[in-house]
Amino acid sequence: MKKDRGVISNFMHDSLKRFLFIFVIALVILIVVLISQHFLLTGKAISVQGNGQVSLFASGSGNSSDPFVITNCTQLQNIQNNLTANYVLGNDIDCTDTRNWNGGAGFVPIGNISSQFNGTLEGNYYIIKNLYRNISWSGWGGLFGYSSGNISNLGLINLYISAKNLGGLALFQSGGIINNVYVTGFLSGDGSVGGLVGYSHGNILNSYSEVNLSSIIGGGSYALGGLVGVQVEGLIKNSHTLGNINGAGGEGGLVGEQQGGIIDNSYSTINVSGYGGGACGGIVGNQYGGLINNSYSLGNVYGPNIAGGLVGYSGGGIISNSFVNNTSTTVNN
Repeated sequence: MKKDRGVISNFMHDSLKRFLFIFVIALVILIVVLISQHFLLTGKAISVQGNGQVSLFASGSGNSSDPFVITNCTQLQNIQNNLTANYVLGNDIDCTDTRNWNGGAGFVPIGNISSQFNGTLEGNYYIIKNLYRNISWSGWGGLFGYSSGNISNLGLINLYISAKNLGGLALFQSGGIINNVYVTGFLSGDGSVGGLVGYSHGNILNSYSEVNLSSIIGGGSYALGGLVGVQVEGLIKNSHTLGNINGAGGEGGLVGEQQGGIIDNSYSTINVSGYGGGACGGIVGNQYGGLINNSYSLGNVYGPNIAGGLVGYSGGGIISNSFVNNTSTTVNN
């Protein structure tokens, strides 16, 4: 009888071990399937960290001492899931595949008017290249949609963005600091278009753009600026622009329209041309307020109606200690 009980006990023990083994294998398979389905349905990469927690990023916890580390373009898009965290690039990022995202519309700008990005993004002097957004007559374009966060030490190269309103880095900067960021590529819009920022209420320091900027064919852009479309307030300092602008609204080598704020110690070498009824200026297209100080323009300016070496049209504002060394042409219709 004792022998029978021992046999039964061993059998139950072995059965329990087999059950636990099968259960663990099944659980692992289930986790793999769920992660795969999540990626296929949302396009958001998931990694399992050493502590067993599931993360949308390569590593990190998102606080200031341990920021989320981003190593690919999908993780970059995943910033949308936590707009208040701290982020850092871990390497250069190639976003070429964004041409195939969202039915060809491309990368979705991070943050919107009701949920803005107000975290930090430290580029670590790495680059993001070949970011693509093509939504033409509607919506907005840029790495960020609405941002009041701090973004620094980052390069965005070979962008292609076509949208109604856009900025290479951000459509709308409602605050915060952009420092040591540069943008290159082709940008086309039908509203407010800026090489770096569409609308700026914040500070832009030590930054530049080298872009080909244009109005969407058949459209009538509101303001095109090599660095900023519309400067509402804030400071642009130690920044510059290169490239070409060809638009149908108010075009400026640095800022399309200045409503307020300060442009200080900055310059433009962009060639500015307009074919609509707006004003074209080497630094600012239309100036209604604000201050331009210690700045200059070296690019050529052509406007069918109004053109100026520094400012195309001035309805207010101050220009101080600034100069122009370009060709400014106005052709009256």
